[in-house]
Amino acid sequence: MLLKPRLQPSSSSPPPRDFAETVLAMASQPHQEPPSYNEEPPSASTHISIEPPAYDDVAESQPRDQLMTEELPCLIMDDCLIYAVSQPTNPLFELSNPPTIDRSAAFAVEKFIYRLSTNDGEGALRQRKRHLYDFRTGISAEFGDIVSFQAQTNSKYAFKDIKLHRGFAKGNGVGGTSWTSCRADGHFRAEQSMKQKLSRKDVLEWKDWDGRLVGVETKLTRMDDGKVDRPPRLELKVAIDTKEFDLLVTLWAARVWKEMLNDLAEPLSWSRVKRVLKQAPNGGSKTFFGPN
Repeated sequence: MLLKPRLQPSSSSPPPRDFAETVLAMASQPHQEPPSYNEEPPSASTHISIEPPAYDDVAESQPRDQLMTEELPCLIMDDCLIYAVSQPTNPLFELSNPPTIDRSAAFAVEKFIYRLSTNDGEGALRQRKRHLYDFRTGISAEFGDIVSFQAQTNSKYAFKDIKLHRGFAKGNGVGGTSWTSCRADGHFRAEQSMKQKLSRKDVLEWKDWDGRLVGVETKLTRMDDGKVDRPPRLELKVAIDTKEFDLLVTLWAARVWKEMLNDLAEPLSWSRVKRVLKQAPNGGSKTFFGPN
């Protein structure tokens, strides 16, 4: 009887394990989660920017910008400060002089830039200012009395060569000296609707150059002694670009100033004439009435 030779395990094969050893070996392996169904393998072309945002981009995250995205602000012009009704302690703009009472020949407009910084785990609201515009009275051959604006920062934040003039050309006999109707060509115009002219003379509308209503201005009121009783307001009706918003606020301040000059102008009276004569050289005789 021939016996078959017994097969020997290959030298390259691992030795047999019993069941207990196999279970222990499996248990010692680290647990791996299956890949997500939607997971995609990383690509060499995928680039994730780790650059921090620019300072000005961070600085622009201020209460004003939050208002423009979350709610439309109603602005108050309180002497030199302009702030939103909802945040009176965080002014948005500051003027060099109060347009409601000051007869200064020129004004500067600055914007508050707020930045949230952390110190020892506590947040602090820091601020700085950006000088946007200067404006002053000018003369135009077409429109006569105008307001001229000079940008004081780069074109990212302010427009160049802005002029605010009354709504009608010089010499057409319409409009007089009133600044209730005025415009900055290519940007905004202020005017009263027919309904407002008949019902509420203290309200006017600001529209963009396409005719869209962007804000409603409520004029100031004064007490008998000329002091401001109710400060002027500007209620935004639509969200607009930050740069346009800054220009709109600046134009509003200039319009309030020009209207104030008309409202508080001293009427021509004999007492005023005598005061002017006294201030003139030689009592004013040569200036007004010729030589003696």
